[in-house]
Amino acid sequence: MVSHQQQYHINPTQLGAPEKLLWGLTARQLFILALGCSLGYRLWAACAFLLASGLAGFGIRLLLASLPVLLALALATIQLGGRFLEIWAILLLRYWSKQKQTVWCSVHVKDRYALVSARERQVMGNNSAPGEEGE
Repeated sequence: MVSHQQQYHINPTQLGAPEKLLWGLTARQLFILALGCSLGYRLWAACAFLLASGLAGFGIRLLLASLPVLLALALATIQLGGRFLEIWAILLLRYWSKQKQTVWCSVHVKDRYALVSARERQVMGNNSAPGEEGE
């Protein structure tokens, strides 16, 4: 007697989702957090002179060093409208760099330029239209 086993096929459901590498974070998020932590450490080391001010200096040093870490954490995790904050920053920079005023030109102005170039060809002795060869 032959038994027929049913074969199952599992369809992947998260093809568009990035892979989680470590602690449930993606490679992008880990990179941004590592960058923020390294900048925070550099600020921590650079502000060592604040320790001479006692506990207040330590607090200011801790606050300054935590700013890049908190900014990196926000960049890595917060999404607005389905886009991460660095994408919004890029879009904002592109918007600011675009020209805000446009100049409207009518079709007649463009025809005038074509007419001027046709007159120049006639003056130079080339009476054939562009793209035509003399027969």
